[in-house]
Amino acid sequence: PAEKHGFGTGKRISTAKFDSNKVSNPFTGGKSRKSNFAHAHSAGNIPCRINHGGVNNRLQWDTHPTDLSYDPLMVLCAEGLLDTEHPFVFIAQHAFKELCEADGSHRKVIPLLPKLIPHLRAALSSPTDQIFVTGCQSLQSLSDCVGPALDDNMSTMLSPLAKVCGTSPSIRSDLPLN
Repeated sequence: PAEKHGFGTGKRISTAKFDSNKVSNPFTGGKSRKSNFAHAHSAGNIPCRINHGGVNNRLQWDTHPTDLSYDPLMVLCAEGLLDTEHPFVFIAQHAFKELCEADGSHRKVIPLLPKLIPHLRAALSSPTDQIFVTGCQSLQSLSDCVGPALDDNMSTMLSPLAKVCGTSPSIRSDLPLN
């Protein structure tokens, strides 16, 4: 039978409604942060925040992405793809995608490819399904942004992709393939 959530069931509504990511403790003072992205976010160095809308969350940028310097911001976001705590998960994923989609971003992203590839490869090599799928989505966004400039780096991406796709059929349905 389906598990019921809500008032009077003894189950927490928040677990029924929201994602399963742990929430970062804002009172730790940055001592337990797992990545440079989480540390930079906690220090206020990431120029966006979550706008908790009525239905969907989205990023609200302090400065429009087209006006930002992508180095080191884009590299920090790529490293943040490995985070598993909220709000870092949401911000890193959406910031990476929105930076890739910004007008003229290909000119800013192509020089950063050597710095971005190791973090994407780490996401694709992760044993955590959620991080792997995020890595695939980010790789697609990066490919849409830089096009053929990514071709020289694809050999380093194919190994972890082939390994996971060949051994984990449950992930295949989550892949962002068009």
